[in-house]
Amino acid sequence: YHIDNKIDFIPQYTSAMYDMSNDNGGSITMTIIQDIAQDDIDGFWSTGDENSTGEIINVNGMDVVVTYMGDEQFGYSGFIFYANDNTIYQITYSAGLDEAAAKENITNFVKSLGEQ
Repeated sequence: YHIDNKIDFIPQYTSAMYDMSNDNGGSITMTIIQDIAQDDIDGFWSTGDENSTGEIINVNGMDVVVTYMGDEQFGYSGFIFYANDNTIYQITYSAGLDEAAAKENITNFVKSLGEQ
């Protein structure tokens, strides 16, 4: 993936949002939020959609929270969250119109994060 766009994300934190794409037409958005106060950290683990579902996938000993949301009309996306101390990483992965295939693609993408 290469960076197509970068914006500052949340003014009260050291943060940035990166829009990235690859040569195969894939795209992801990655948000990095640093120095989050411990009292605020729980608020970052949500999609904001009450109909989203989720699971925890372990990648090389690290728990990664993956939530799924979407519908057949607009497509499905996965929101991938993981933390390192007081830095949260969120990756938004758009995965297509078929729910089962989208979940499989998102799961495979998350597992690939641990590959070198």
